[in-house]
Amino acid sequence: MSSTAAAAAEPESAQPETQAKPEGSGKKPSLIDEFREVRYEVDIQVGQAVRSLEKILQIKAGDIITLDRPAHESVILTIEDIPIALAEVVTSEKGSSIQITEVGSGE
Repeated sequence: MSSTAAAAAEPESAQPETQAKPEGSGKKPSLIDEFREVRYEVDIQVGQAVRSLEKILQIKAGDIITLDRPAHESVILTIEDIPIALAEVVTSEKGSSIQITEVGSGE
């Protein structure tokens, strides 16, 4: 069982989104420029736990499930299930957020 949260407050979609370029801008965008506009869902992995189906069916409100990562340890930022960075959970004016602590890291 994986515990993840969407990091962006934008609506989810099954396919990556692209933003249209204004017509008549004169310069044709390069392929790399086109890829820069693709939007991906960012997931934050807090930890994992493995349980039997019997235990899963017995879950009720108030139960505590121990994860494989200590509470003080960094969370993993992933894009398309690929670890991209490590981060810490912080509180901001808009609610819970993450602060990147290390880029290019993962498990």
